[in-house]
Amino acid sequence: MKIGLIGDGATSTSIEFALQQSEISVTPISIESVSKSKLKAFSIVLVVDNVGSPLFEKVNDDITTSWIAIELGGLGGYSIPPVLGSISLFNPATACYSCLRDRVKSNLSTSEELNPKSIIPISPSFESLLGSLSAYIVNSVLNSDMTHSHVFEISDLSIEHISGGNSAITHRLLLPVPTCSSNDHSSTTHISGTTMERAEYAIDERIGIINTISEAESFPAPYYLANLCDTTSFTAQSVRKQSAGVAIDWDQAFIKTIGEALERYSSGVYDPDSFTSGPASSFKNSISPSSFVQPSPDLYKDESIDWIGGIDLHSNETVLLPAEFAVFPNPSEQYKPAITTGLAIGNSLIEAQLSGLYEVIERDATMLSWYSNRPPSVFSPDAPEFDLLSQMANSKGLDSTVLLVTQDIDIPVVTVAVHRSSKWPKFAVGSCANINPNRAAIGALSEALQNWMELRSMGPDTANNQSSAIGTYSNFPKEAQSFIGPSDAISSNDLSIPTFSTRTEELSFLLTHLHSLDLSSYSVQLTPPDIATIGFEAVRILIPEAQPLFFEKPFFGSRARTVPASLGNFRSRLDRPHHPYP
Repeated sequence: MKIGLIGDGATSTSIEFALQQSEISVTPISIESVSKSKLKAFSIVLVVDNVGSPLFEKVNDDITTSWIAIELGGLGGYSIPPVLGSISLFNPATACYSCLRDRVKSNLSTSEELNPKSIIPISPSFESLLGSLSAYIVNSVLNSDMTHSHVFEISDLSIEHISGGNSAITHRLLLPVPTCSSNDHSSTTHISGTTMERAEYAIDERIGIINTISEAESFPAPYYLANLCDTTSFTAQSVRKQSAGVAIDWDQAFIKTIGEALERYSSGVYDPDSFTSGPASSFKNSISPSSFVQPSPDLYKDESIDWIGGIDLHSNETVLLPAEFAVFPNPSEQYKPAITTGLAIGNSLIEAQLSGLYEVIERDATMLSWYSNRPPSVFSPDAPEFDLLSQMANSKGLDSTVLLVTQDIDIPVVTVAVHRSSKWPKFAVGSCANINPNRAAIGALSEALQNWMELRSMGPDTANNQSSAIGTYSNFPKEAQSFIGPSDAISSNDLSIPTFSTRTEELSFLLTHLHSLDLSSYSVQLTPPDIATIGFEAVRILIPEAQPLFFEKPFFGSRARTVPASLGNFRSRLDRPHHPYP
């Protein structure tokens, strides 16, 4: 194996000496001779220079093999106290040096470009140590199959720091940025492990998709907050940074919060140049914006718009869908308000599609239920986890009312209201759909508690200024009291709960129900390469005819007018006060 070395000084000398002890020869490469043809002759190239040197970008542009960037005084082109130096390994099929720069920048508290005067002073002894560490890592690389890019950050080496139980060397997995054009990420090896193990690879204060995650509150249930990196460092879109999750225990709340963050991230790091443009009439397989429920059905006049590729889940045929309805934040809001309904992430494509379908079905049912005179039924779940979560809510004086709001799509949809008559906030709701109504009840109560805890955190004034009506309902008005007071009751024993041996069977079951009602279902795959690397899939599910959730100004499709009557002697109430859902 032929190894090249670019750079001089104590670090380079130390690398050469240490590798010679292992009988590994190194060929020096002068900076002036760096070129694509020159670098192609080596199996691996080591590059040594001060942080901020243009040499690293030069090599990154020219090289097609594995290489190692050894930066004195920082990481990814930035001087970041207390980082003394870094060793970054790049696999040509994964993340590159430009990815590293973007990742570091996206997690800085400020995004100022490097000022050479800010470089941390580096002693000759540390330069030699960095060279020895680099040689040791080269030895490891030569004896292993490096399928991903890695960063080793060397920070405070003081006795005080190390004796305090702190590590001077931090290993970080470097994931490719979604907009990286240097490498072909289609052959990237996916990381294996449990959902928790893989999700944790997304978290890194220095180069992560998520830079921090912490438990914000513990009572009445574990509540986590995650902060995404600043996506404007590598895309034109600014994805909302904060995501939250509540569940019955800490692990579930933790993974739920990460999932929410990765879902938002995946939908927002798209490349607008990847869209197809043109009027709907110019494509045989386009699904026109006019097919979707909108504030005004005649908004689309066959003008040129952006399209994104998707799949018809019933026929498995490829289609073009309005990009505005698939990604978030949207490139524009020409036809209807932007919303996240149908965005989902999962361990597999099918798992993500199921999650997205359930959410669209949930939103459709909750809106149809609220805006009709068909009363929901009080539902009694049979699930110890629900009982425990309900007891946790009761520790704050909150009662939990469970309502079955399923409509014509015969998939259980549950709304849970948590409420009390004394201290504000007095009322909050959550909803969930699942083939198993007990699971739906657990999900709905978790969401209701999350919404209640967020109300408590923001206070009445902020709550009243939200685009939704959560501030109004937080006072438990008569409209909310009547909503949770139906006389009809049903238990989980009264419902037939199907079981499936695979998620594919479950997906087929849902699609059969939707198809029987002539409801089209489409899936848009939004998985960026970094999310794929850690073994997750992200999608947007679109059911054009489904009644969407809305805020402030209401708008309805035909289902809001026809479904109540199809379920018996009921009618729509489209003039009812704004719904209570967040």
